[in-house]
Amino acid sequence: MRKIVSLVAIVTALFYAVDRSAAQSTEVSELMRPKAELIVSAPNVSKVGKRINLILQIKNVGKTPFYMTRAIQFVDYHGGFEIVVTPPPGARIDGGSASGDYAGPVDITKEADAFVLLVPGAMYGGTVTAMAVPISPGTYKIVCRRVPPLIPESTKQKLLANLKFPILFDLVESEPQSMAVRE
Repeated sequence: MRKIVSLVAIVTALFYAVDRSAAQSTEVSELMRPKAELIVSAPNVSKVGKRINLILQIKNVGKTPFYMTRAIQFVDYHGGFEIVVTPPPGARIDGGSASGDYAGPVDITKEADAFVLLVPGAMYGGTVTAMAVPISPGTYKIVCRRVPPLIPESTKQKLLANLKFPILFDLVESEPQSMAVRE
C-alpha cells in the first residue's frame, strides 16, 4: 500500500512538473514574440489634388529583438507599409493601391542577412507617398499597416530556424489619423 501511495505521489509530481514546464515555455515564447507599434506622421491639412506624404515608423515595443524586411513601400513578397485613405461621405479620391511585379519563385531566405534587426526601443521606417489623391474637400481618415512578408509557412519556418531572433510576421496597424483636405 505504501508503494502505491509513493507511486501516486511521484506520478502527480511528474504531471505537475510537465504542466509547469509547458506553462513556462508558453510564457517564454510569449516574451520572445515580437511586439511592435506603428507610428505615423501625417499632415494635419492638405490640398485637393495633392499627394499625401507620410512618415511611417515601426517601433519595437517588446522585450526581445526581432528581424523584419527592409521593404518600405508595399509592393511584393517583402511586405512593407500599406496606406489606406478613407474619404468622408460624398467625397472622392483618385488612385488607389500600389502593386508590384511578381518575379516568379523567390528564395527570401537568401536575403535574411539584409533584414533589419530592431532591438527593444529601436525604430525603422521612411517616407511613403499614398497612391490615393483626395479630389474633394473634407476630413479624410488615414490608417497605415506594416504588412509582413508574403511568404509560405514553410519558408517562415526555415527563416525562424536560421535566425537568432524571431521575425515580425504580425500585421501591425496604426491608430487612425485625421487630415483636413481644403480647396
